[in-house]
Amino acid sequence: MNQDIFCGFSGTSGSYLLALTKSAEKVYGISSDHLLQMTSLNPDSFGHEYHVVPVFYLANIISQLVNLTGDRMVGLKLAQHISLRAFDTLGYLLMHCETIGEGLQRIQRFEKLVMEHSVTQIESADGLTQVSWNFDYNNDCVRYFRELIISGWVSMVQRMTQHKLPLHSIHFSHSNPWENTEKEQSALEEYEAIYGCPVVFNSTWTGACFEEQYMSLSYGQADPRLKAIMEEYAELMLSNLDSHQSFIHHAKVTIFKQLLNGETGFDSFAELMHLSTRALQARFQKLGVTYGDLLDEIRRMLSLIYLEDTGISSLEIGMLLAYNDQSSFARAFKRWTGHTPKQYKEKVEQHRSYYAQMHLEDEDELQTAKI
Repeated sequence: MNQDIFCGFSGTSGSYLLALTKSAEKVYGISSDHLLQMTSLNPDSFGHEYHVVPVFYLANIISQLVNLTGDRMVGLKLAQHISLRAFDTLGYLLMHCETIGEGLQRIQRFEKLVMEHSVTQIESADGLTQVSWNFDYNNDCVRYFRELIISGWVSMVQRMTQHKLPLHSIHFSHSNPWENTEKEQSALEEYEAIYGCPVVFNSTWTGACFEEQYMSLSYGQADPRLKAIMEEYAELMLSNLDSHQSFIHHAKVTIFKQLLNGETGFDSFAELMHLSTRALQARFQKLGVTYGDLLDEIRRMLSLIYLEDTGISSLEIGMLLAYNDQSSFARAFKRWTGHTPKQYKEKVEQHRSYYAQMHLEDEDELQTAKI
């Protein structure tokens, strides 16, 4: 199993994930509910209250979109339709910042509320400001994440200021998606047309560069009273998050290692955590989670990865996830998703076939129009 799934255990805002699927509905005509179902998530569980979901599901949704559409610019296009409200507390705080610079500083301070392990850095020199972004999640989706975040920054600043921010350059540490193909140059031109500035691929950093003077550009919608309230609330949320984030992540990684060894059990887990069972139970109780909750979450993520591999049977998946038998795995999977593993695979395939056919029909119409 790829060790990069460790980073997938980190959290992202459920509101942000939902906003991403709503954006896909606008850009590609792909149902938000269908996208959530294809990643085993229940559409009814979103939008009612603030909650966090593993970044794994965000990556899964992006992968599904790339596979369904064949579009290598998914991240860039989705970002155009995501509003500040998708970022919950941070989004409402940003609405009431007075300048671009103040807003970027609040992003730097509170970005963990939207995506754990997200790191924004701001540097100014020689009249230019560089805003860079990094995220420690090195799987195939990371370049889509980069384009999603950077494009989101630019798009939201322009909507808030009602001006097109004059950018000096955009940088990505990944390669042009059409590198070494006949489309490489035309793709670069499309990126530069969207951003309105030079775009540098295979750069040493990822982010946006613009003239330092624009850091003081006013949003024009600031409310100091509401800003103070939202900032105080964001500080409270951040302190709560920091107090248990590292423990929960360590616990998830330990459970993952247990599963790789074909075992589960609280006693062996406590031994691996180098804590007594009583101390662990007290810690979990304080955080409002249980060992079983975390075990379920990791089994569910791994099951989705295994089900994508047509060479692995449900019996083998049950064994890989340390269930006693296939029926135990099937019951657990139905409890998570409302479907048996077989039903889930059939539903995903139905959605894929439907959108593949829709994509072909769109291509045919485009070709006919050209003729």
